[in-house]
Amino acid sequence: MGSIVRPAAGAARGARTVRQEEAILRRVLPLPALLFLGAMLIFPVAYTLYMSFHAWQGNPMRPAVWMGIDNYIRMLTSDDRYWNAVLNTFYFTFAAVTAQSVLGTLIALLLNRDFRGARLVRAVIMLPMMATWVATALVWMWMMHPSMGVLNYILGRLGLPASLWINNASTVIPSLILIDTWQWTPLITLIVLAGLAALPREPFESAMIDGASAFQRFWHITLPLLRPVIITAIIIRSIDCLKTYDIIMAITQGGPGFASENLNIYTFQTGLFYFRIGYASSLIVSLFVIVFASSVILGRVRRRFAE
Repeated sequence: MGSIVRPAAGAARGARTVRQEEAILRRVLPLPALLFLGAMLIFPVAYTLYMSFHAWQGNPMRPAVWMGIDNYIRMLTSDDRYWNAVLNTFYFTFAAVTAQSVLGTLIALLLNRDFRGARLVRAVIMLPMMATWVATALVWMWMMHPSMGVLNYILGRLGLPASLWINNASTVIPSLILIDTWQWTPLITLIVLAGLAALPREPFESAMIDGASAFQRFWHITLPLLRPVIITAIIIRSIDCLKTYDIIMAITQGGPGFASENLNIYTFQTGLFYFRIGYASSLIVSLFVIVFASSVILGRVRRRFAE
């Protein structure tokens, strides 16, 4: 009897040892990759924060000079260009995300049905999102040209006055919002379409039996169920818009004057045009704080609606 129990106990101990070894390997084997990714993420952030307390012109022959919080004090109290960039950043983000969220949701609702050529229409609507930002910038710059652009030609045919579009300080940000909305509304549409496909059918069938109209079904059933999905899309686009660089740099470089200069463009020009590396580091830290705080606030809003 004892000879039967001892092999069984030994087999159990062996199985435990194998499971322990597997658990150790699951922790040890990914460790080099995690350390590498951590270093690639943590070092740039830590070095930027370190440089934000210094003044350095990018000259290797002259070391950085410790400034303490002087860069932040100057940025917050006496840099009008910084506050102009912050206002432009929030103006662009709020208007672009609002327009894209409304249009993207409406387009998704229209496409969420079976009709002839539905797949082709969906594919065509997604095309702007696939275009590179350089190609998008070049095409829209020609379209918005004051004298040769097709948009002013269309306005003329409609009997409306021509616009200077990106060449006027009062219309440059709305023009950039139009471009960004054209390119990224399909992303909102794609996310909302996925949310619509996952909605349960039972509440809609019950509402139809009770005689609810299409608008009532949308307002009282579809929209409440879609709120977490829409807010997720808003979070994604808000973070992207807050740190927009490519389309503004390619089309206006922050001009005319500083009319379309957002915080990312101002940081780039301060660091790589004026070689004020320390001050540019403090600017990028402030942008990081803005993006992080915005994502936290929007995340809490999403959790509240998801409850």
